[in-house]
Amino acid sequence: MNIPLFYTGDYMNISKFVLLGVSVTSMYASTIMLTPEQSISETMIKVRSGDTLSLASGEFKESIIVKDNVVLLGSGVGKTIIRGNGRGSVVTMNGSSVLQNCTVSGGQNGIQTQSERASIRNVEITENRGSGVLSLKAFPEISNCIISYNGGNGIQAATIGGGSLILDSLTIVENGGFGIEWDGSVPVSVMHSLFYKNGLKAFKSKDNQIVASDNVIFPEQKEYVAKNRTMKPEFKNDRDIKSLYIQTESSPGKGCGAVIK
Repeated sequence: MNIPLFYTGDYMNISKFVLLGVSVTSMYASTIMLTPEQSISETMIKVRSGDTLSLASGEFKESIIVKDNVVLLGSGVGKTIIRGNGRGSVVTMNGSSVLQNCTVSGGQNGIQTQSERASIRNVEITENRGSGVLSLKAFPEISNCIISYNGGNGIQAATIGGGSLILDSLTIVENGGFGIEWDGSVPVSVMHSLFYKNGLKAFKSKDNQIVASDNVIFPEQKEYVAKNRTMKPEFKNDRDIKSLYIQTESSPGKGCGAVIK
């Protein structure tokens, strides 16, 4: 079959469009669509820098290593589920990889990363035996995520490097250990997040290097109450604690917790 090429006036910028519902390709990047009957890991071997793997709804039963500058894009939290086998990390992220719009469950750890350039957005990380997120060298970007019911810490970071050092709009509830344990030597900012009923405290940090402001913490800890006090909290959903999102007077126009769509 002849595939038409569209001339744009610059032969270095010719693109190819495949209208088969499988991929959209340019000379720079591709979007590859996968169903649960296909293997993410086997496909990952073939992808190139800049590619996106778009995951359909359903359960992918495997552990994955995401290449540098590759996007792993699910169909939504609770819709696309990546489930490990109880050993190792379910998803390991490298370089500027991105994980978005999915649920990660069933591993020793949920997500492991060694890169400050990695991004975890709009992801539920739940029911892993150890930590929800394990950061080994530098903090990735973690935003708008639900981290719940993991056996260890919600986020465990024993890093030697820096990273984004800003954690925003998280819901960290009912993990067995600390909500966040940070063993780095530079400050980490935690904001607009909700902490509830973690097995130990909301935070543990070396030399008080967690700077927390505009969060909701239950039960409140004395050392954080001044910057995180909540006035007249309004529960948007009190039936499922994972979906709690609270509007606060301390941060007008910005509530606390993840907003998962």
